[in-house]
Order: sequence, then structure tokens, then C-alpha cells
Amino acid sequence: MLYRLFRHVALFRIVELHPGTVERAGQMSEEELDLSTLNDEELVEQMHDDLYDGLAEEIDIGTRILLDRDWTATDVLEKALVEGMRI
Repeated sequence: MLYRLFRHVALFRIVELHPGTVERAGQMSEEELDLSTLNDEELVEQMHDDLYDGLAEEIDIGTRILLDRDWTATDVLEKALVEGMRI
């Protein structure tokens, strides 16, 4: 995901890609964060960021992890999903 390279850059900023940038972006995908290694608080915070970034697959994975950790569906909805959409 090339977008994740520039996550903290202001919106609509023009970024010039140098040769090899795309190849390095492909390498980063192999080093992605393993959500299952995060504790509940870190996972919820990461899910808030992922919601903001529109990363549906990561939200699905995080939701399943929390449910596997015996969170109720209501807790996942209120604490991880709805809370992550507040401005």
C-alpha cells in the first residue's frame, strides 16, 4: 500500500516518487504490523487509525481478534468502531 508511506503527509500534497520507491513499498508490505501481537488497548488505537484511513480489511481482522479475545459484539462496536469515528 503506497498510501501508507505518506500517511502523515498533508492531504493533496504532491509527492515526487524516485526510482525504486515502488519496490521499497512492496518490501514494506512484508513488514506490516501483526495486529494479533498488540494488546487490547494498542489494537483498539490501531483500529481507530485504520478507520480514519479507510482500511476495511484491517478493521475486519481487528474485529475478529477482539471477538476471539472474548470481547462482546457491543464492546467491539462501541469501544473500537464507533469511538474511532468520533472527531
